[in-house]
Amino acid sequence: MTAPTIVAAGEVAPQALAEAFNASFAHYVAGTMTLDVPGLAAFLARQGADAVLSRVAVDAAGRPLGFVFIGRRPERDGPRCRVGAMGLLPETRGSGLAQALLERAITEAGGRGDTAIELEVFAQNPRAHRLYLSFGFQEVMPLHGYTCGASAVRHAEGPAPVPAVLPLAAAADWLARQVTDMPFQQSAHLLRAPTTRGTAWQAGTALLVFDLPPQDDSMLALRVVHEADAASGSLAGLVRRLAAEHPQRRLQMPALLAPQLGGDVLEQLGFVRQPLHQYLMRRALH
Repeated sequence: MTAPTIVAAGEVAPQALAEAFNASFAHYVAGTMTLDVPGLAAFLARQGADAVLSRVAVDAAGRPLGFVFIGRRPERDGPRCRVGAMGLLPETRGSGLAQALLERAITEAGGRGDTAIELEVFAQNPRAHRLYLSFGFQEVMPLHGYTCGASAVRHAEGPAPVPAVLPLAAAADWLARQVTDMPFQQSAHLLRAPTTRGTAWQAGTALLVFDLPPQDDSMLALRVVHEADAASGSLAGLVRRLAAEHPQRRLQMPALLAPQLGGDVLEQLGFVRQPLHQYLMRRALH
């Protein structure tokens, strides 16, 4: 049997890549993911993935067998890269292909001069978690999801700041000025992605980006939640104001928020931390 060849993602037909993605993420721990070609392109844009840096393992006929989507971003300590998604066709699991793709990603990142490579992994995906640990990745912070009915948000005494409503580009600039290390999907990089949408409120030491999904009038999606100083009460005030304006909605935050960056504030307001959660993991390269 011929060993797979690893090529740049841009060399693979988009339809074939979408089919491989869907096969890889069927029965995923966070739910089956099924994307068409435009949907996959939008997903990869949100992940900051670069088709030139991303790698796909193909068989002799050019059929994708596995992939690792890579993005690269500037940080204060130098450029850093991120695994936005990694997957294998079910029949290739256990073949060593995951190790080969990850080793390629790490080697190429080091060769580019990246300071670190990072990723998120669900705690409920122990096989992937063990793989990343074996390659020297370390847990940086847990990332949780939170939910609460707007009418159940606790309205304790405290400041209720009138927010500045920012364009997403200005919200990204505000986040970029914060000195806190934050996960990609809660950072300025996400807000600058062309597919990101939402309304940004900023007050004091807090930023809140939310969206009203047109397909679900019962839910309000929290896209970015950031509190630089929990003692300030800024984030709590913004969330209380948001809940008061949308009393019939359920406020939901996916498993992307670190407790110390806003999750603890949400819990104090009555939000319930969800069992399914992730770890931000990182491996230093230089």
